[in-house]
Amino acid sequence: MQGLSSEQEITPVPSIVANRSLFQRNVLHIRVEFPQEWRKAKLSVWYQRVRDWCKRNKIVLRTPNKTVPTDPRLVAQDVLECTEELTSFLQGRNVDPAHIWSFDEKSFGIFSHWLNMQTLDHQGAKVVFKNKKNCCKMCLSAGVCWSAAGDIRIVIVYNGSDTDPEYEDLNGIIWLNGNTKWTRKDSYVKILRAVLTLGTCAVPGHKTNCFLFPAFSHDRAPSHNGPAPGHFLRSLGVEKILPIPPNATWALQPADNNSMNGRLSLTFGDVMGERDLKLLLSNEFEKKGFTSLSRKARQMCSEVLAEVMKRMQTPESREAIRRGWRQTLLGSFEEKTSDLKILLEQGKKLPKRRKSPKGKFPCPHGCGEMFRTKLNRGTMRYKKHLKSCWFCRKELLAPVTEITADRLNEEVTSELGATILSLKGPRARPKNIQFKQNRKGKVVAKHTETGRQMEDDWWCSYDIEYWQKGE
Repeated sequence: MQGLSSEQEITPVPSIVANRSLFQRNVLHIRVEFPQEWRKAKLSVWYQRVRDWCKRNKIVLRTPNKTVPTDPRLVAQDVLECTEELTSFLQGRNVDPAHIWSFDEKSFGIFSHWLNMQTLDHQGAKVVFKNKKNCCKMCLSAGVCWSAAGDIRIVIVYNGSDTDPEYEDLNGIIWLNGNTKWTRKDSYVKILRAVLTLGTCAVPGHKTNCFLFPAFSHDRAPSHNGPAPGHFLRSLGVEKILPIPPNATWALQPADNNSMNGRLSLTFGDVMGERDLKLLLSNEFEKKGFTSLSRKARQMCSEVLAEVMKRMQTPESREAIRRGWRQTLLGSFEEKTSDLKILLEQGKKLPKRRKSPKGKFPCPHGCGEMFRTKLNRGTMRYKKHLKSCWFCRKELLAPVTEITADRLNEEVTSELGATILSLKGPRARPKNIQFKQNRKGKVVAKHTETGRQMEDDWWCSYDIEYWQKGE
């Protein structure tokens, strides 16, 4: 581990999916594409044939290569610090696993035959290429939130038309029209609104009708960076936001664990294969599929995803999700994966390293983001920051107590209240506000003590400490 050269520090890292998943998917492919040949043998026979053929030709299921730094010392140090940080936070606290969540993005190859979206290659190949530009058009982009108690919530992000509502509920699946299918800084909070409702635990030191999510974790993707998600999560009562260290999500991120993400992918493949077979037997199978995300296409996708979510809530799937948490962030050392155990053991032998500062120039609006150089008004960098600045947002982005399209499309409901803190001075006194309907039927914010209505865009001048139920 000493004296690694620059060529050794950056190497292609392939990822190989379990061969069992490859065999099952190929068997379903034969069942759908070659029904006449399928009838000549039993399921177990076809499974053995596919298994022998893949092993004889050394064919495995691969994912594209990513060039990432693989210095084991840096990864081991970050992993150890991250696990110790969460362990020290949870120590002495009686935390309900239902209030610990992890978020990650997920793509579903639903518009083409699922086998065509995979990359088959010879075992031992060092480089596996894949055209992301063409493949991403055939995938749905989803935000998935996993609970340590075994729950799972999902929201689909797509680039819809101006006539489509911002949030839409189709067969129990929430669709977010984000003007882009990718998660960005200015849309990440909107995604979190659709998967995180207000909790049920009391915040220590606050009123009993406040809410609490003790811990929340996500990776350090560019769209997750920035203080806006932190402001939103802390207003829900989140006490600990745990970003997963870079280059360590494969070992430490619960949502990337094979018991969780792998099971979700396999369940989705089974549902798609069964659906194609059912349509084929009824002579309703259309191989050309859809060319756009029309409402009919979204309804078809929602039917498939609703069945996937139903199967992910079976006792076996919920236990697999809990096992994935124990193998990563939660659980004892003996329950961790073998790769994570090696990293933790290596990290204990290395000294702690100092974290480099992110920047020395803060945002002039007080959102908390730091920059290496001063952020000058009128520049393109300043205008780009305004789109994700928490105190320059055009919407309140209030949380909801129930995940429905109607609640999400409303700016705020009259069942909420909040404690806010003025940004004008460090000694500003907290204020309590309530949301009530005026004579025109619009929900407005009013000061609890004086009854005075708050000015328009008041959230740009006040920081919301925490949300609570209205009186």
